[in-house]
Amino acid sequence: DEHLGDIALVVDMSTSMDRLTPDGIAKKQAVLEAARTFVGRLDLTPNELSQSDQVAVVGFNDRAWLEQALTADGQPIAAALDRLVAGQASGTRLDLAFMARHAALDPSLCRPANKPVIILLTDGVPNGVPADPATGRSDDTVVAAAGRAKGQGVTVYTIGFGTTDESADPADRVNAELLARCATDAGKAYIDPRADRLLEIYSQIADVFTCPPRNWP
Repeated sequence: DEHLGDIALVVDMSTSMDRLTPDGIAKKQAVLEAARTFVGRLDLTPNELSQSDQVAVVGFNDRAWLEQALTADGQPIAAALDRLVAGQASGTRLDLAFMARHAALDPSLCRPANKPVIILLTDGVPNGVPADPATGRSDDTVVAAAGRAKGQGVTVYTIGFGTTDESADPADRVNAELLARCATDAGKAYIDPRADRLLEIYSQIADVFTCPPRNWP
């Protein structure tokens, strides 16, 4: 029994993505290369039942936008990834990034046999997120947005493309605890600042889709 995915690639396009990784590659270059590799490993060619994986592309910073609606056509997916950098701006609205699932995982485009999935990558801590009215914490606003997605059956992976070292430049730090709370489980939250490791992380997630049996939670 093959399980396929409707996958929203949600990518941070804040200005800090211009910064270099510890191994000397621009973050945005590393992210887009890893995302292209990930898409290349999916089953976008329909099987005998006309079923396949589908991908949507979302960018976010002080806003979140749908760059490409769900499709199984690799060409517009690749073109959308290339266009993301044109939307770079300041801000890291992780709450809006999770809320963008409404557009990215449009029910009219989702396939009944496919599992809805978000793979969110950020290179920083939340910035510009309004405080939760009950707790006064912006982190709780982000967790609530992720929780609404998970409550609707979406599997959430989070990738922190940065360091948890508090002595590092704030522009390179990520909040590992927050990203673990947002993910479906702690095993679906990844933290690493290196470009070569990012490629491995996306490949590891792709293995869930490409190595039968597909063991969904």
